[in-house]
Parts: sequence; C-alpha cells; structure tokens
Amino acid sequence: MQDAAVSTTAGATPVALWRRLLPSELNQLAPGPLAVILAIALAGFLLRLFFWWYTGRVWEDALITVLHSENFANGLGLTHYHPGAPPLHGFTSPASVLIPLAADIFHAGWGLSFIKIVSAILVVPTVLLAAAITRHPRFGVNIWLTCMLCAYLAFEHQQILYGMAGMETQVVCFALFYAMYQALHLRPVRLGLAMALCVYARPDFAILVAVLALYVLVVDWRVLKTALPVAAVAFAPWVIFTTLYYGSPVPNTIVAKGLYQLWWKASPPSLSRLLGGLAQRIDLALLPLGPWFAGHGIGYYVRLADHGWIARLCGLLIVLGASLILAQFHRSYLLPLGAFAAYALYYIFLVPQVAAWYLPPFGALSCLVLVLSLSALLHRFISPRNASLVAGLLALAYIAPFVALLPTSFRAEHDIQLYIETPVREAMGKYLFEHKKPGDRVSCEPLGYIAYYSRMPVYDFPGLANRDVTQFLKNSPPRERSLRAVLEHFRPEWIALREREYENFTGRRQMRFLESEYQIEKIFRADPRADHIFRARINIDRVFYLLHRRS
Repeated sequence: MQDAAVSTTAGATPVALWRRLLPSELNQLAPGPLAVILAIALAGFLLRLFFWWYTGRVWEDALITVLHSENFANGLGLTHYHPGAPPLHGFTSPASVLIPLAADIFHAGWGLSFIKIVSAILVVPTVLLAAAITRHPRFGVNIWLTCMLCAYLAFEHQQILYGMAGMETQVVCFALFYAMYQALHLRPVRLGLAMALCVYARPDFAILVAVLALYVLVVDWRVLKTALPVAAVAFAPWVIFTTLYYGSPVPNTIVAKGLYQLWWKASPPSLSRLLGGLAQRIDLALLPLGPWFAGHGIGYYVRLADHGWIARLCGLLIVLGASLILAQFHRSYLLPLGAFAAYALYYIFLVPQVAAWYLPPFGALSCLVLVLSLSALLHRFISPRNASLVAGLLALAYIAPFVALLPTSFRAEHDIQLYIETPVREAMGKYLFEHKKPGDRVSCEPLGYIAYYSRMPVYDFPGLANRDVTQFLKNSPPRERSLRAVLEHFRPEWIALREREYENFTGRRQMRFLESEYQIEKIFRADPRADHIFRARINIDRVFYLLHRRS
C-alpha cells in the first residue's frame, strides 16, 4: 500500500507541475473544457507549421526587416543596404528585427525561419492567456464563448498568415493578452515588463500602455509606482541604442508613412465626403471580425460571400453589449473597452493608410470585446438554463466560416508565392543582383523583395528605407508626393514599375523622360497558372517592367 501511494504521488507530480504553468483561471476549469482549450491551442500551433511547410509564404515587409539583421551578421551594421551611408532605422517594430537577429548572428539567413518558429510557438500562450482573461471572475464568460475567442485566434487566416510569413504579428497578439492579463492581476513587476514588451512589439502599442496605466490608476494607483519604472528601465536600452546608432529612436518608416495625408484632411472638404470616409474607415476597422482574405497585398483584401455583413453584425453586437456593460459599469471593463475604443479611434482617424497587416492584433482585441458583449447580452436576455446552448450555437456559427475558408486561403497563399512572387519580384531582385554595376540604384514602390535579393540601394516610395527620398517628399507639397515625383527627381539607373504604373506614367507629358532616357530591360510576368488563384484579378504584382537607364 505504501508503494502504491508513493507511485500515485509520483505520477501526480508532473501533472501538478504542468498545471502550474497554466493561468490560474484555467486550472479552475473542469478537465473537459480545459482539454478543449488546450486542443485549440495545439491545433493553432500545428496549423501554422503546416501553413509554413505548404505555402512557403514570405511577406514583402518581412524581407525589409530581416535584411537589417542579415546585414548585421555580415558586418554591414544593423541597417538597410546603403553602402557608405549612415545606419538606417528602416524597420518599425523592435521585436521584428531582434528576434531574427538572435538567429542571424549565428548564421546569416536563419533569422526569417526563426521568427516563424517563434510565431508558431507563441500562439499557444496567446490562446491560453485570452481564455484566462475571459474566465477571470470579473468577466465570467461562458465557456463556449471562451472557446470561440480561442478558435478565432487559432484559426482565423490573417492571424496565421502574417506571423508565418515572417512578420511580428503573433508577437504583438501575445503582448496584447499578456499585458492585459498582468494588469487584471495587478502584478507590478510583471506588468512593467509587459508594458515594455508592448512597445518592443509595436511602437503604436504605446496607446495600449496608456490604457493599461489608466486602468491601474483607477484600480490601484500604487501598482504604477513599481510598474512604470520597471517598464522604463526595460525599454531604455532600446531608446539609448537607437538614439546613438540611428540618431533618433523614431524609425524612418514612421517618418515616411507620416507623409501620407489623413483622409479627413483631403480637399476639397465636404460633409458628404467626410461621412463617406468615416463610414469606410469604420467598415475597415470592423473588417477582421468577419471572414476575409488579404494575401494579395496592401489595400487589396477580399470579403467572402457575406460582403462584410458578418463583421458589421458583430460591430452592432459590440455596441449593444457595450451599452449594457456601461449601464452596469464595473471598472474592470475599462481595460478591454478602453483599449478597443482607443484603437478604433486611432485606426479611423490617425492612420493615413491602414495596411491589412496592421489589423490582426486589433481583430484579436475586437473579438475579445465581442465575446464580452455577447456574454452581457446573454446574461440580460437569455435564461441561465438556455444560455449555454445559445452560446454554443453562436460560437459554432461564428467560427464555421473562418474554418471553411482555410483550404481556399491556404491554397491561394501557396499559389501566390509560387506563381507570382517567385517568378516576378523575387526573380527581378535576383536579376538586378546579377546585372548591377557598382553605384547602381533602383527605384520602385515595393521595397522588400527587390531590396533583399538585389542588395542595392533602393529609392522606394515613400522612402521607408531611404532618407533621401523621405527628405525630398517632406520638402515637397502634399499633392506632389508621389512615386512619379521620386522617379523624376532621382533618375536612378534602374526603375521597376508595375504594369499599371508603367502604362500610366508613359502616357503623361511630365514623364516623357522614361521613354527618352530609359529602355525596357526585361518584363517579369507571373506564371499563367496565377490566373486561377483565388481572386487573382485584384493582385497588382503579376507584371513588372524593369527599366534600365541608357548610357
């Protein structure tokens, strides 16, 4: 009997240790619901590995960032490729370069794979932290709605795409939920580290840090006496390094993107234009709450057959649920609702151009608020006896379209990479690398593939990795800030234009220098099989003209 008791105790020890790794809210769940949440997290991890293996997807902006870390590993400095020029801060997120750098310093070229590995792993704690937040006693969300949020984070296509294409998106989502969880538990040191992690993940998460600080100030201001100094000390090394090394802690990418004009400043101003622009921006902010596909690039996304009505219905439910929450106000709701409101206003009014990869973290936050809103509505209008059934039906109905999209979206990503990116922008970058001469420059709108594979100074628009371009555009009137103006001013040795750009430019009087000073060196076309890709007609990268300046 004694031996049996010892054996039982020894067998239980690993389980007890394993449970200690979980958030306390999840340890209080019954084995069945806990197993479902863990299964969703594991499925999200495996699905990301499969996506990586099957599609081989590499996002344009990921190559911009990893070029910095590879240059550092090759002795060129933590900078974009500009021979003889001072170091350039041509990336936005510190985490997006520090994670690849951790691998590139051992072997240049490993960094891109390493950030994908990190992204796949981080989905597990992201799902668990999100579940723990919804199960916090102050929220007490129905377990079905908790699983709905977990499934969204694990299975929604854009949540998978960007992290597994080399972006920092999954790191940002993890930082979001980790920081909110620590704020709910008011752990000063961990909260301070979480605040620092937020700004390392993405600079605009300074807004989230402000919301966290406001929440803690209302709940227990004494926690901030430790949390804020810890956050400052943790982030100070990066501020000191970037100030000394680049001359400013503000990335050049932020300066360049700030040159775009805000939609509500467009002229001539009119009430109808303002209302129309506001409606479009609200629709764009709600976009991640419904099934959508953004694999074709910046500004080109596809809503499914619902035409966006799932996302709009979710927005309406958030408004109704939030109204109930505010009517029965509890200060704990300051955290999720405050963050949601702050970022909704940010994306609607303060971001000149909302790229699709900006939205997945906001989508994760929006889904959390949707779950809290549904919980409030069920509690108000559905009897406790039927609440679980209704919640289960809502969760399954909501997640089904996202899961149903995955076979189509995965195949599309595979084909985009194989039939468009590889034979067009990647091939064009490699061609430039083989045919460039010392001192040659290239100008184009897209930066990542061409810069990474050519290793040439790139005069991109709007100068994400080129101070000269940024300064030129800053000194130009807002209406004249364009790729056309950049080409006309700098006249580089090489110019890469999309087919539409080439046709538009060659028909303009002020662009006649393209015909007189340049000749078409080579045309890069997508594989004919690209015509069969899901919504291929909206992809603008299928044909590029590479122009070479005549001697």
